[in-house]
Amino acid sequence: MDRRMKKSCSFDALLPTVLEGYDLAGFPADDEFGERLNSYYSRPIYPEAAWYALFVRTDHEEAIQSCMKHIYPDLKTLVPSREMREYNRGEWRTVVRRLLPGYLFFHTLLTPEFCHRLRGFEHVIRICGAGWKPLPIEEEQVAVLMKLVRSGDLIRFSRIYRSGEKVVVESGPLKGMEGIIESCNPRKQRVRIKLSIDGEVKMLDLAAEYVGETVEAQAGKTTANFRIAAAQRLI
Repeated sequence: MDRRMKKSCSFDALLPTVLEGYDLAGFPADDEFGERLNSYYSRPIYPEAAWYALFVRTDHEEAIQSCMKHIYPDLKTLVPSREMREYNRGEWRTVVRRLLPGYLFFHTLLTPEFCHRLRGFEHVIRICGAGWKPLPIEEEQVAVLMKLVRSGDLIRFSRIYRSGEKVVVESGPLKGMEGIIESCNPRKQRVRIKLSIDGEVKMLDLAAEYVGETVEAQAGKTTANFRIAAAQRLI
């Protein structure tokens, strides 16, 4: 970088531009301005480690994940995928699809240096946040993601049934998380859940094996049908 530019702008004014990709190679280590800038470059943006979302070009999530793990072997990353049942050419097949195409999640003590490196990766669009400043994912949403994947990156089938008007998860990743289920589609073997990522509410489909209703619910429906039939005979 031109030293004349360095002298003509204040330290505070230059900070946002560092995060946007300015190279620090032009600032000598023995220069006071350079020392202050290098100190800022390695200073954590937030006092504690947290989960962040990286928005990348679709179909490049795993390649970027591999690059990040190569540079930072201890970095926790997550590219959640889901098993789905799809009907194709007269038969049902189990396939694997990404839960959130274009998103990669990572856990770290974030620094401007880390941000600078990530933005240098090919196919990386941005670190999700407000303007140039990355923002951690809300803890509630992180907890939902962690419960869904359990171990590894793959979200498997859940077994569900209806008890009256309620949907109950018998087993699987959605067990105990009935509150996020928005709707069920037994024919397609799916449930729809609501998840908030990057300040945006997303409706996502997960695979579910529909195992019917409880005995009590079935008995109640039989009684109701019997009453309807009796009433029709009286008309």
